[in-house]
Amino acid sequence: RPELSRGIPFSFSNFPFDIKELDLWRIFRRWGRVSDIFISRRLNIKKKRFGFVRFQGVQNFRELENHLNTIWIGSWKLKANRPKYNRSTETRKEWNMKLKGKVIEPGRESKKEWRVKEEKTYANIVKSGKGIGEQPHNRARVQAIHFREEESSREWLKKCYIGRVSDLSKVSCLNECLILEGLSHIKVKFLGGLHVLLLGENESNILEAIEENKTWFEEMFDTIIPWEEQFVAVDKLVWVRCRGLPLKLWNTDSFKHIAALMGTLIEVDKATMALEELEYARFKIRVSVGCEAKLTNYMRINENLYQISVEEECTIP
Repeated sequence: RPELSRGIPFSFSNFPFDIKELDLWRIFRRWGRVSDIFISRRLNIKKKRFGFVRFQGVQNFRELENHLNTIWIGSWKLKANRPKYNRSTETRKEWNMKLKGKVIEPGRESKKEWRVKEEKTYANIVKSGKGIGEQPHNRARVQAIHFREEESSREWLKKCYIGRVSDLSKVSCLNECLILEGLSHIKVKFLGGLHVLLLGENESNILEAIEENKTWFEEMFDTIIPWEEQFVAVDKLVWVRCRGLPLKLWNTDSFKHIAALMGTLIEVDKATMALEELEYARFKIRVSVGCEAKLTNYMRINENLYQISVEEECTIP
């Protein structure tokens, strides 16, 4: 293959821990034709996660690099740059071998590969039960409280699937949408963050429904995988109350900037946008389960200094 046909590679870092390759693919494709992307399982010299993305048909790689460095993912500002060494003729396999510091002899295959080459279609993801770019977390060094407990059997969960929705605003109407699509035999339960549980009469019912309504499921979900016993939601959705912001700045953009300091803005309360309740602004954000949505900071907005406070609403049973 000609050298240029392999595309222009960029390295990137400073992105959320729970983000997957498919998520980044959707972001990067706004700036060009993405031919390859992966997230390394190792950390860089600064002990941060990093990855590589390759673009095809790049006319001005400096301009593209500038665009990539304007990307914000929640409160994380992506850092992207052209690799310091020449990788224009390297493949994904060669990148990994260089990172590992190993030289593979000609004719000898590597024992490990980052990803087996295969057609990554939506149907294949569902059948294999593995989402694109799912990365295992290394928790060996985490200090934790240890104890043993009897595990309850949940056999019915083996018939279920975990869906990762493409838009959180669709979660509340998923059951209704399934009924309208003639799929009333599939029920949805919210698991937390971006994930929902799909329940059917049996496993084959869900697979058949996905195959027969492929376009609809692709619009509603990023990935659908079989139930995993170790699955836990890493995000939570919480309503917060924001004080200290003048009414003239009560708009989605302002709330989005404030929410980015803790997580990601999901929606703004209608009463807040309509200025029906003026004591505080109320909006919903997505944050990690281990974080409390709370802050008090001075913020300079349009050259004016404000003391902004945000606190998570208490849920009363």
